[in-house]
Amino acid sequence: MLIQTKVVTQIIVSGARTDKQGFLPITLMLEDVEANAGRISITHDGETWNGYWGSMGCNSIAQFFVNESASYLSGNLGAPPYGEYDLKGTRKYAVEVLKERKAQREIDHATRMRLQVAVSAGMHDPMAEHELMTEVFGPDWPQFCKQKPTDRYLHFMELIKVVQSALRQHLNLTPTVYNAA
Repeated sequence: MLIQTKVVTQIIVSGARTDKQGFLPITLMLEDVEANAGRISITHDGETWNGYWGSMGCNSIAQFFVNESASYLSGNLGAPPYGEYDLKGTRKYAVEVLKERKAQREIDHATRMRLQVAVSAGMHDPMAEHELMTEVFGPDWPQFCKQKPTDRYLHFMELIKVVQSALRQHLNLTPTVYNAA
């Protein structure tokens, strides 16, 4: 039997704020697994996200975490889903597509106006308006539906920035309390 002892660093961050929101206490568990490999666990508001990197390019998970982009880190940590259907964005794009199709003579003026009125009045649920979406965008219409980030995803991205700031302070890279600009 082989028994190993690992050193894990626990950091508790409290009182963190950004311009958009305050945060409940955040618990970080950092483990430098071996040279160039590490893992982090972030616990906040009853949820935990874990990430492992086996080739960090440095020997400290904290140093690695502060130097990476929030979007890259979020992918490895299992971020909440990014998007939700953007009704306003899809309607706006549909109007642009209809103008372009009219300019390219794919549709006539009457068809463009009929579809534009239908787009303005409808398009609440693209699945329910399958025929309209197909008539405006074509058979591959789902790829043209616009997405916007969810509040949960945006909150998660702010959380990563708070964690990065706390780790900078922990590493003595920034001696101030986090307050995002």
